Amino acid sequence: MSNHLLRLFLKEAALVKNLTSSRTKFCLFWNDKPKSIVLCKIDAEHRRSLKASDLASLSESMRSILKGMEENLVNAAETGSRELFKRICVFCGSRSGNRTSFSEAALDLGKKLAERKIDLVYGGGSVGLMGLISKAVYDGGCHVLGVIPTALLPSEILGESIGEVKRVADMHERKSEMAKNADAFIALPGGYGTMEELLEIIAWSQLGIHHKPVGILNVDGYYNDLIQLFDKGVREGFIEDSASHIVISADNAEELLRKMEAKAGEERRREANKKRRSS
Repeated sequence: MSNHLLRLFLKEAALVKNLTSSRTKFCLFWNDKPKSIVLCKIDAEHRRSLKASDLASLSESMRSILKGMEENLVNAAETGSRELFKRICVFCGSRSGNRTSFSEAALDLGKKLAERKIDLVYGGGSVGLMGLISKAVYDGGCHVLGVIPTALLPSEILGESIGEVKRVADMHERKSEMAKNADAFIALPGGYGTMEELLEIIAWSQLGIHHKPVGILNVDGYYNDLIQLFDKGVREGFIEDSASHIVISADNAEELLRKMEAKAGEERRREANKKRRSS
């Protein structure tokens, strides 16, 4: 968006908001280049509710922005996310849990990854939440890499496998392979195995072994107690204050991915500034 259009947008934003509804959101997304606006957003439902007389009160440029806004939002979100994350590793259960919300969250996360053209790295199972998210990403046209120890093949893969399956010797190799192939990590609800994978990747971040975002999709408060335990660890002096910011959490996939994208963008800018200072 040019500086002229940006000034126009800011000038008319209040008017458009009054025309659409108080729920309308205006979002400006910046890429890595300063002063380069990627997009602005008005919800499609609200845009469709505008009357012809309402639109007539706006400038031609603003009407043009409104007309193409949804498409710009999708394209820019896909491009920006793809630049930051090519592959995200998801830790999750080989069971579906007792609530339908867990399965719904896995499907939603898979669809959100596919919308952003982000490939999936996961534990390789075809059952439970693992099966749901892998199918959602695969059906969305993205690559799926499942990493599974040979010993778990009979219990975690039932029927056809999804995407590419890499067999490894043991759990240690599985975690190493998943970490190596991912640009970020997300934990859905799961059992001991999921929590162990999550905690190890957090510990690796604290030790500086990687600097990749770590997210928790806290569906229906499933991880509330664990997050509170992290906070207690800080209060009791076992976890450094600086390490308390390693984990990013949200209760829905869209919010979590946006937070992780923001953190990854900050890290990229920090590294770029460091390189400039050292050169």
